[in-house]
Amino acid sequence: MEGVINFLINKHDLRAHLLRKMFVFQIVPMINVDGVYHGHFRMDIFGKNLNRFYINPDCEQQPAIYAIKELANHLIAQNRLSFYFDLHGHNAKKGCFIYGNAFTDFVEQVESQVFCKLFAMNHSGFEY
Repeated sequence: MEGVINFLINKHDLRAHLLRKMFVFQIVPMINVDGVYHGHFRMDIFGKNLNRFYINPDCEQQPAIYAIKELANHLIAQNRLSFYFDLHGHNAKKGCFIYGNAFTDFVEQVESQVFCKLFAMNHSGFEY
């Protein structure tokens, strides 16, 4: 996350400048602060993997996911959401990697995977 932020605020990188000019970035640095504080990597304080609750989050049990989904739905309704990234580490992987979403629609699945493949092809720090 630190690398993404450092890239986006780099005043000497034309790519970062163009991205800032064309898009608004809304960054949520960590959704499971309580879990990390208690030694978890992906879990919240209740031992729940918050990535499993995006479909139907409860505002009391998963308040961070609920708020993020509400914000995303608000931006979608205003046609202002172009892309959503969920960046996090993985305890079984080394370095950086990227996955595409799992869609039931074939075209959406291909688009998601192609983006990830192109991203990895254009940045040596990521593996597909």
